[in-house]
Amino acid sequence: MRKQASLTVEDHAPWPTGTPRETPVERMEEDLKTQETELLWCLSEGHTYDSAAAAMGVSINTVRSYVRSAYEKLQVHSKSAAVARALRAGLI
Repeated sequence: MRKQASLTVEDHAPWPTGTPRETPVERMEEDLKTQETELLWCLSEGHTYDSAAAAMGVSINTVRSYVRSAYEKLQVHSKSAAVARALRAGLI
């Protein structure tokens, strides 16, 4: 009878062993651009897209682009969810 090899956690790890993994918050901090973070801060202060655009000195279309990008990176589908996630993560 042949002896079966024992497997360890390292044999099935989805990441290279011996390297530290990023936390989700670290990943969000790395992924969000400065402008997207600034926009999230404006939204958390109650700005509309129009007033955030004016405060940031960009067009409304640029704000919409930042919003889409931030939503995707934060994995949310609404302004309130994006602000809440950024606040909980300490990004704003």
